[in-house]
Amino acid sequence: MALTQTLTDPGTDAGVRLAVTIGQRLVDRPPGTPHGTGTPAALDVTAGRALLLRALARVDAEAADAWTAHADAALAVLDETTVADVAGPGLLSGAGGAVVALADAAASDPAHLDRLVELQERLADDVLLADPPDLDDLGWGDYDVVSGAAGQLLALVAASRVLPPSPTVRAAAQTIVGGLTATLDGPLPCRVSPTRYLTAWESDAYPDGYVNLGLAHGVPGVVLALATAHRHAVADVDLAALRRAASWVVSRRIPDRDGGAPTWPTSWTGQAADEPDPSRTAWCYGTPGVALALHAAAVATGDDALAAPARAALLARPDGDAVRSGTLCHGWAGLLLCASSVAGDDDALRALADAWALRVTSAATPGAAYAVPDVADDGAVQDDPGLLTGASGVGLALLAHTHPAATATWRTSLGA
Repeated sequence: MALTQTLTDPGTDAGVRLAVTIGQRLVDRPPGTPHGTGTPAALDVTAGRALLLRALARVDAEAADAWTAHADAALAVLDETTVADVAGPGLLSGAGGAVVALADAAASDPAHLDRLVELQERLADDVLLADPPDLDDLGWGDYDVVSGAAGQLLALVAASRVLPPSPTVRAAAQTIVGGLTATLDGPLPCRVSPTRYLTAWESDAYPDGYVNLGLAHGVPGVVLALATAHRHAVADVDLAALRRAASWVVSRRIPDRDGGAPTWPTSWTGQAADEPDPSRTAWCYGTPGVALALHAAAVATGDDALAAPARAALLARPDGDAVRSGTLCHGWAGLLLCASSVAGDDDALRALADAWALRVTSAATPGAAYAVPDVADDGAVQDDPGLLTGASGVGLALLAHTHPAATATWRTSLGA
């Protein structure tokens, strides 16, 4: 696909130019080709591809028809993989992501509405038929944003921006809200049980269970989902419980390694003697993701004091504390999404978001299959077309910063 003259002009915002480049690379490497995907489980990749190409169609009027055709082709691949063929209903690892991509498509073309209704109702039915979470034996998949109930709720909320929820969908959303609220009750909200650990390091580090404090897999993600559901009036949310949970997150701040503004750890065991280390600075863990959740809680409850500590912590880390990657989960694109989403009319936060947008564009790498590769903690570099740790998420975060209306459905699915 030839790049669009208008959006590749030197006068165009560098972030938009990079998003266009990523879109072109995605089109040039369709699913099933090297650096692509043909596997049903790769919803992160196929949903991300469809979402970015659709956003580019909204931004690039000159080539809107071409971008839309490619987005529809990506959506067709995605639709072939859902619902029966995927593992789980999660937002970033399952059918929830398909609902978001279909809702985003239906926002531009009503021809997608029937399929959206079908998939949304099936997801709602699955929620209503599922057993409630066992509060004494919780795992990430019971409540978190990536693969659990918080992500399912965010998917249903995002779809509600396009399609008013049916009684079944509202009942499912209310069921999720009830379950999530129950997980927050008690001195250790969303305590992960040792019987549900997914990794060996969890068993070694937390033999008696722990509370995850990251947005992706922890209490902040539950706070974000509940606040977003309230904001869009999809379900009745207990605002007192939401405020308590957000205040609890604020209370878990710890001193920065260098004595700067307080930050948040990855987890907490609940033991008074526990002295956790500060987390990374990212969407998934650490201050940016926590800031997004606390900002949403402040808006929902009208308690601005909830967001103030996270704002201060964000502004204290303009250099991102050794961020390696340009991608969404643990890279500059995630920091950009969080700062841009909470900035509003705050000049200091808007300037921080602009600075982080430049960091994203500087992550473009010559020779990378999708322009911006993912860089792991150990320095390993991987070409990934996906949303969470790949180039689609980078392009979407850049467009969310410059053209928020073009990414409205996707941003809602992440509480942004």
